[in-house]
Amino acid sequence: MGAEKLDEEKVATKLDGDFLNPFISATKNVLQTQANTDLSAGKPYIKRLGDVDALTEIAGVISLTCEQFKGSIAVCFNSEVFLNIYENMVGEKHEEITEDVQDAAGEILNIIFGQAKTVLKGKNYVLERAIPTVLVGEKLRIRYKSKIPTIVIPFETKTGTFHIEIIVDLDN
Repeated sequence: MGAEKLDEEKVATKLDGDFLNPFISATKNVLQTQANTDLSAGKPYIKRLGDVDALTEIAGVISLTCEQFKGSIAVCFNSEVFLNIYENMVGEKHEEITEDVQDAAGEILNIIFGQAKTVLKGKNYVLERAIPTVLVGEKLRIRYKSKIPTIVIPFETKTGTFHIEIIVDLDN
């Protein structure tokens, strides 16, 4: 428990607003401009072992690699929120997540990553290129094989909530 507390303090200290805000701003910008979706960001928090995950049925995941750390970011949606964002983005209504619409989760994350990467470069975090992976499934759970705490940034839309998970290993 003591080591877990230390890790949380270390992550919270290193992943301050200078690091998280570019991802929050990029998420808002991408969904407002690309998907005509209004949203607000909630307060970031640390996901602890044993916490109940929010319902996730589709997620885009991408690696975060730079000189200071290695990690990953995932944008996680339930189907209702994702399909509403997809409809707003491309003008096509779907009742379920099909192969035809899955790539949109990776593309949304890719654009968020690109915008945040540009801002972070100005803060001396030079992130390497990465290709997103899309995960789909009922009650999908994103688990990292690490003792490093995960930062969760929740977002609220008129259809419901989705969230971003960021995990970084500062001792790479």
